[in-house]
Amino acid sequence: QMINKLAPKKDMTIINVVRRPEQKALLESLGAKHVIVTNTDVEVWKAELTAKVEELNAMSAFDAVGGELPGHVLDVLPSH
Repeated sequence: QMINKLAPKKDMTIINVVRRPEQKALLESLGAKHVIVTNTDVEVWKAELTAKVEELNAMSAFDAVGGELPGHVLDVLPSH
């Protein structure tokens, strides 16, 4: 939530990756425009995330959680 509040002040676009639909709803209620939910098959949400990364030309990631998610996110970022 904090990054979503700071991003507009820094002219940054955020792609939020969350585990549950309730988290998506909360972030959208706070103004988030790009939210991917990972509670589906990994290939499904990774395809959605890949499309969003390409659409927005995303080039970096910030992760506040652990587990397998960071690796999946890095899989879809360009290797500049």
